[in-house]
Amino acid sequence: MHDGRNILIDEDVYKVGDSLLIKLPSQEIVDHIKMTEGNLVYVFRGKHTEEIGKIKEIIPGTLTSPAKIVIDKGDEEINTLKEYCFVI
Repeated sequence: MHDGRNILIDEDVYKVGDSLLIKLPSQEIVDHIKMTEGNLVYVFRGKHTEEIGKIKEIIPGTLTSPAKIVIDKGDEEINTLKEYCFVI
């Protein structure tokens, strides 16, 4: 989880970058949203903080550069690091 917690599960369907809706306080997983093109993201860090838009493209990282996301806001496109985004 983004806050350092782990939830042990039997299935391997969740990937880094995906969002989980969990029930509190039981920590039961209620919903799963994948980090894929077409889904909405919220930018929480960097110069585009508090921006919301649809994922247009996910650019994989390399050994020397981190993964990036192109976000379509309708009137403009934003390029930011994938680690700065939560899928919503």
